[in-house]
Amino acid sequence: MKYVYKAVAAVAALSILLIAYFVPIVYIRAESTALSGIIVLAQYLGSDAVNDIIEQAGGELPDTIGENISISEIVSPTESIAGIINEFGNELSSSASEVWELMRSPAITFLVIFALTLICAIATAVVAIVAKNNRKVIFLSMTGCGLWYISYAAFKNLARLFLDGTISLSSVTGSALASLIGVVQEFTVSTGFWLIPVVFCGIILWTNLYNYTLPEKDKHERKLMLGEAD
Repeated sequence: MKYVYKAVAAVAALSILLIAYFVPIVYIRAESTALSGIIVLAQYLGSDAVNDIIEQAGGELPDTIGENISISEIVSPTESIAGIINEFGNELSSSASEVWELMRSPAITFLVIFALTLICAIATAVVAIVAKNNRKVIFLSMTGCGLWYISYAAFKNLARLFLDGTISLSSVTGSALASLIGVVQEFTVSTGFWLIPVVFCGIILWTNLYNYTLPEKDKHERKLMLGEAD
């Protein structure tokens, strides 16, 4: 049973890395009354991204574009809201440095803390396999949950810049055409991001259940090992 516990805890911890990479962690939605006209023009120019959007909308011209984004899509980008604009060709704007100054602090904070959360998941997997005291697995999982919450707070600070209009789509993409798409109506975390603390909590529950169901002899030996019994 001990090895089953270790295997399940380690696999669960490592699954956080797969969730973070492949499952969408961010959702963004932009809205505009002029969007239908832009989509018609982009469709006329043969944009595959636009054709996919119309197909997802049931063949109708939408007035909003919403997209779930995963890290895998950022690393290997597919056509999206910005991809439609790039069909017309855009260049970096002179305000790019100003945009970065506005979002640098919350963006770096989010990325660093989120990276530490993933490192904590790796540490949890390693400790689950090698450590005799599985309380360390609980403590690391609790730390992972804490880091996740801090990264969530940092993300909300970053998203607020887009939602209150401090940063616009045109300033981010460097194209004035982006302003025709409209403003960001939603910028929030998606499914994958919420799954991370769920998995950490699952590891904590799994560890407590394992400890609770140990035979009395094993519980006594464990207390001796931890110096909690004579």
